[in-house]
Amino acid sequence: MSNTGPESTVLRAASGGVGGRLRRPGGDAGEGRTRLRLQLEGGIQFLLAQLVIWVGLAAGNVDPWNLPVGRLVRWVVLAELGVFALAYAATARGFFPRPGRAAAAFACFVAVAFLSTGWSTDPGLTFGRAASFAAVVAIGAAVALGARRGSDGARPFLLALLAGAAVLAVLGLIHLASNYDDAVVPATRGQGARYTGIGANPDTLAMLYAIVLPLALWALLEARARWEKFVAAATFLLLDGSLAASSSRGAIVAAFAGLTVLVLLVPLSRRARVALVAASVALFAANAVAGTIPPRSAVDPVLNERFGQTPPLAARDATHVLPLENEIGFPGRGGAYRNRELLDAGGRWPAWKGAVRQAADRPLVGYGFGLEERVFVDRYYPFISDRPENSYLGLLLQLGIIGLVAAVVVFAVAIASGIRTVGRVRGSERAVTAACLSVLAAGAVLALAQSYLTSVGSPPTVPLWICALLLVVPRPMRTPP
Repeated sequence: MSNTGPESTVLRAASGGVGGRLRRPGGDAGEGRTRLRLQLEGGIQFLLAQLVIWVGLAAGNVDPWNLPVGRLVRWVVLAELGVFALAYAATARGFFPRPGRAAAAFACFVAVAFLSTGWSTDPGLTFGRAASFAAVVAIGAAVALGARRGSDGARPFLLALLAGAAVLAVLGLIHLASNYDDAVVPATRGQGARYTGIGANPDTLAMLYAIVLPLALWALLEARARWEKFVAAATFLLLDGSLAASSSRGAIVAAFAGLTVLVLLVPLSRRARVALVAASVALFAANAVAGTIPPRSAVDPVLNERFGQTPPLAARDATHVLPLENEIGFPGRGGAYRNRELLDAGGRWPAWKGAVRQAADRPLVGYGFGLEERVFVDRYYPFISDRPENSYLGLLLQLGIIGLVAAVVVFAVAIASGIRTVGRVRGSERAVTAACLSVLAAGAVLALAQSYLTSVGSPPTVPLWICALLLVVPRPMRTPP
């Protein structure tokens, strides 16, 4: 959302950090190369937004855009994005940094993922999911390399991620207006109605909105024209409203963490910073309380109107009294009914303890990359998921202690690189770096309550790793020739 002058954008090239700087190349060859880079940059913007949209549709509840269309198109878009990103990096002549700690950290983690094929119970699935994750890492690295000499640094790509999420939020409102029953999870005795939009469940797209909400605030702070401010503000309200209506507590906390990091790091006056921190706290409180407003139902909804509630098969039907899938923690007849409270863990605590016990059987190397939902078995009454809904425990199940440590090192290296960059740059470049760091902060907190970090098919995964890789590619110390 930066302003440009009347001169031709063909004459714009960038060097410098994440934010980018303008320079005028010399000669026809330089202009031709710049023209190619601008075209590639525009293509990457479009494809990044498309990837966010199609991953969201594939993980949604709208037929046939989820299956089979979305799950096929997302891989096609990913492949196209890979071609554009590699070409974009290749045109950044004169700037290919030596591999450093960041490259080593990412390479080690990806290598462990591929090596786990050797002990995986489903080698084909492990290899496929490791390859898709490696493709995202390669694309992010290529985009980051090219962005160092792009027309506007990393800004266009952050805006592309934000635009993709905004489109999904708009589609959610359209779905709400056309099919309320699909867009809202009905109230039960334990909780009020929750907004899901086009997501498979209320958490699916709320995770994405939590990750990109700091980018919406960054776009608002960096906007100069009146129409830019209006679009950025509308996008922020749209994403935050969808997040609050979902009542996804982990996502709400993650968004607050990301917004707080952004406000603390972005260039602001002391008065503006204090005001925005106070506004972030107030927004967090409002979002958290919003989920308690919808009333609970006096009775649970009938899941299948044709058959009604499942009756007992006989007078002594043990399955009706204690269903096997609800074995651990089932209250039984006359037992206390569990209500969803504002400050509870949503039934995750017993599932987390169970996941740790499973991981203890193969503590060093786990069961194989990408097999989290194959390994974890939900036997807990207050918990409904095929994953433990904690990315760190999920990594422990997949790759053991070795994989978990490798992933933590990757995060630590990316955050440390971003903090170093924030300390030595100013202006818009610092703001862009702060925006990427805020996405990482939101993602790290979100990983405590959701399983998504290594799943390319999860809506927040690609935006998170793109921002991480934009941080770790080192800033050139001089203008490349």
